[in-house]
Amino acid sequence: METILLTCPQCNHRLRIDAGFMGSVCRCSHCGKMISVSAKKKTSILNGTRPERPVEPADPNADVNPSAAQRSTRKFKAEAPPARATLVASASRRPSGPRHRVALVTGVIAVIGIVLTAITAYTLFISKRAGGNENIGAREAHQRALGFDPSENPFLSEHPTFLGVPLEAKAVILVDASKTRRGWFNNVKKSIWVSAEKGGNQSLQVVFGTETESRAFPGKPQSLAGMIPQLRAFLETVMAEGVAEWRPAFERALATYPSQIVMVTEQGLFPDQVSEMETIMESMPRFRLDVILMHVRVPELVALTGRYGGVCPTMTAKQVSDWLVEAGSSRRAGADSSVLTSPHDTGKLSDDE
Repeated sequence: METILLTCPQCNHRLRIDAGFMGSVCRCSHCGKMISVSAKKKTSILNGTRPERPVEPADPNADVNPSAAQRSTRKFKAEAPPARATLVASASRRPSGPRHRVALVTGVIAVIGIVLTAITAYTLFISKRAGGNENIGAREAHQRALGFDPSENPFLSEHPTFLGVPLEAKAVILVDASKTRRGWFNNVKKSIWVSAEKGGNQSLQVVFGTETESRAFPGKPQSLAGMIPQLRAFLETVMAEGVAEWRPAFERALATYPSQIVMVTEQGLFPDQVSEMETIMESMPRFRLDVILMHVRVPELVALTGRYGGVCPTMTAKQVSDWLVEAGSSRRAGADSSVLTSPHDTGKLSDDE
């Protein structure tokens, strides 16, 4: 096979090619440059032997033996076009056609789903909030229908009430005397005094449940109109201590078969305790149950009092204090602020005591 020896004009690499390339082009195997091979160019044609002398380079000023840096630069320049071609090829493979449209539609549907979810969540939030306001309004309307007006100061009322709850003919006021940091206990005792004075001939009994015992005055519901000094002395001896068990005091209040029990507590009774209370009540003649919750709310007690014709409002120590200050209850009862104050009950009316 006849071959031709020539030198690459770019990297000066000595090439041996087939004689058939004369009059056409070939690629340098070293740097990749395309070289035109003239049919008239003087070349060495060999039959498997090396030429007698090297062919002169096309560029007389070119370095026959370039340095490594020069070869690297030339190689980089030679390989640059294929790299550009790769980038162009990658760009040409961008999604298009049906697949691209499917991806676009899927993205639009996802965005619409997110927006609809957000709108639905906001609508439910607004509806729940409005429903809560409606429930509060309905509950207050129900309380007013039963004689309790949360916006009215009960100490300014001429009717016999206890903290705004109307008292029936034979009522028992049951007070949870657990030790508490809240300043409502003394004010509740003052409220009992005011209720007894306004009650006239109404039968009334007061029961206090403590950690160790339940105490009552008088022994059964009766008119306290002529017993105010005795009631005062009894209230002065009652102190809040420990954590009271609700059942002993509740059963003592039921023992006289009252027509109404008004319970005051700050304990959040558990659902099973409320169920136990209802079980006890079912064995008794029908009566009205009202529960005044201080600083807490127990939905199960709200439902229970509703089934027994009563109300279950939630009050605060400050609310009761403001009522007493507005009505001037201490002066109306002819007593000073020390009358119902014990070493354990400071009488301080702040919620943060």
